[in-house]
Amino acid sequence: MARAKETASETPLKGKLSFSSLDAAALAADSANLHAYDALICIGSSQAFGNPQQALASCIKLLRPAGYLLFADLTWQATPVQEFLDFLGTDLDFYWQEADEQSVFASLGLHCEEVLRASKASWQSYESAVLQGRLSYANSLSAEEAQVVRQRAQAWASAYEQYGKHYLGFSAYLLTAPSN
Repeated sequence: MARAKETASETPLKGKLSFSSLDAAALAADSANLHAYDALICIGSSQAFGNPQQALASCIKLLRPAGYLLFADLTWQATPVQEFLDFLGTDLDFYWQEADEQSVFASLGLHCEEVLRASKASWQSYESAVLQGRLSYANSLSAEEAQVVRQRAQAWASAYEQYGKHYLGFSAYLLTAPSN
């Protein structure tokens, strides 16, 4: 947040931008916030709303007509096998298929301006960094807690290698809200 504020202070937009880190799910539930924001960013945090579709619906409520939403989250690159869905504890409908993304946006009245996808190499680099971070964090815990964290981290790393890298994607979208 500090970096965004600093960068904005060095641009012609100085004084015209404000940044807030807020609980968007709570904001969307309060009618006083309807259509109050020109732009929103939701990156990898749709679970705070329930699922990505619910996150989009909540963000639309908060955006002014023709407002911008930078939204990034997991997608299905291919239909996952049931074993992977069971491991995740979710169903196929939790994320959308990349091939269906435009119809998801259109059903909510959103227009997709641009799509960017994580490359296989960047996704692998991310997963490796997350695993190392979790294992490092485990070193700061009690022996019992550390064992649980390490087991979970290794279970995810194995599931990602066996399934995730074949089915999961990460996509970023620049979306515009309906202009009404």
